[in-house]
Amino acid sequence: MQDVVIWHERMRLSVDEIATDHNLTLAEVYAALSFYFDHREEIDDAIDSSNAYIKMMRATTPSVLQKRLREIS
Repeated sequence: MQDVVIWHERMRLSVDEIATDHNLTLAEVYAALSFYFDHREEIDDAIDSSNAYIKMMRATTPSVLQKRLREIS
């Protein structure tokens, strides 16, 4: 459900694009967005928390690819 919210609200994809690109019905997309609008603060907090965790992991976990590229440079 958070994915639908991010695609629609942050990436500005239309409901039709989301449904087509992710094999969802229009009803499923609208249901996810309806739930989001009824619980906006809670879901936005969850998305922000996930983004903070990702940022922390990127800062503390070295990239294997970047390490390998430095080794061969």
